[in-house]
Amino acid sequence: MMPHDLPPWQNVYQKAQRWMKACCFEVMAHDLRELSRLAKGRKARPTAAIVDGRTLQSSPESGGRAGYDDY
Repeated sequence: MMPHDLPPWQNVYQKAQRWMKACCFEVMAHDLRELSRLAKGRKARPTAAIVDGRTLQSSPESGGRAGYDDY
């Protein structure tokens, strides 16, 4: 399903696999996130994080507090 003006899919696949092994996409995402924060006037790296520590799955017995209706 690739456009015809690109190289054969095998070549593109091989290059993408090399980039994934070298973590190129993660580095690009990290750099873009920092640039986006700087463009908004924030520090490049966040100073706080939110961690959700919930480990139990909700069930109908949990009721309304877990998003279940009573009927």
